[in-house]
This record gives sequence, C-alpha cells and structure tokens, in this order.
Amino acid sequence: MPASQTLFNRTKKEYLLFAHLPFSKPNEIYASDVACLIVTWYMLKNSGDDILFLPEYDSYESALEPFRHNINEYVEVTDHIVDTLIQSKLIIDNGHLWTDEDDATIYERNLIKNPNL
Repeated sequence: MPASQTLFNRTKKEYLLFAHLPFSKPNEIYASDVACLIVTWYMLKNSGDDILFLPEYDSYESALEPFRHNINEYVEVTDHIVDTLIQSKLIIDNGHLWTDEDDATIYERNLIKNPNL
C-alpha cells in the first residue's frame, strides 16, 4: 500500500504535510481537486525551487543529506498555504469532515475547490 506523501521544498527548507486533509497518498492526491490545486499553486509560486515528494516512511534525513539539511530546520507551511487559498477564494472551508472523539487534535478538514473557478 502506498505511503502518505510529504512535499518538501529543499530550497526554502519548508514542507507541506497532508495530515489534516482528506488526501495524502498518491492516488488520493491525483483524484482530489483540492490537492491538485494546493500542489500546483505551491509549485507555481515556488518555481525553480528544489521540490520533491517523499513517502512518509522513507528516511527524510537521507533525502536531505546531499544538501546538508536537517529535517528539524524545516518549517511546516501547510496551514499557511491552505489559509492563503481560502482567502484567495480558490478553496472553500466547510469545517471538519470528522474529529476524533478522544483527541480533538486528530481531524480531517472539509475543503472543496470553489465551483465558480
């Protein structure tokens, strides 16, 4: 089974983590309008940067090693990117699809692509 993906920008030392979004595996990303919008927007805004997807279970350290980067130097920008796309009216935030009853920090957001695009 394919592992969840993380998008790394080795140039800017930041990453997008799909943890609270209803897509994280390759086929889920391909099939989601919102995922495609997020990834395409990010890549166009950061054109020319060294960007790659890594499976969650691969060693991030080994992929970052050639650039002498430490994963702890990277900043997660997922919420910032999603919030920017919501403010730009490209994505509509419909709250949460679900929240874990025992741990409110475990949830999935209910985001849709703006149908008026």
